[in-house]
Amino acid sequence: MKNLAVLGFVLLSSVPVLADCPLPMVGGERIAVRYVPVSKNYEKTMKAFEANFEGHIGYIGTQMQAGMIESAGPYYTEDGKMNGGTGIYNTTDFAKVRELVQQDPVVAKKVFKPELHKWMQCSLPVAK
Repeated sequence: MKNLAVLGFVLLSSVPVLADCPLPMVGGERIAVRYVPVSKNYEKTMKAFEANFEGHIGYIGTQMQAGMIESAGPYYTEDGKMNGGTGIYNTTDFAKVRELVQQDPVVAKKVFKPELHKWMQCSLPVAK
């Protein structure tokens, strides 16, 4: 039994952590920010979001124009209610993203709480 435990450890410790996408895919690491509603009260969240919507969209647009955010958008529940969102940042620098995301009005006003995750963006190359 002890030999099986040692073998299991050796096998698991030899599994590579992906530094790049497996071939034939292309891509690389990014930071995904999940915007999680702070309040469990949907109406309260939507009222606060609407009050900060223009500032949030302005922030996202500015970061996209600067090349920091690659893509962003909301989540919706099955019944069509908006329920947070995600922004994909073109960096692996957590400190930089933490600093930037605090400038987003919906985070600064505590409408949404940011969760930062390292994310491997992989896709098949586009045929030309």
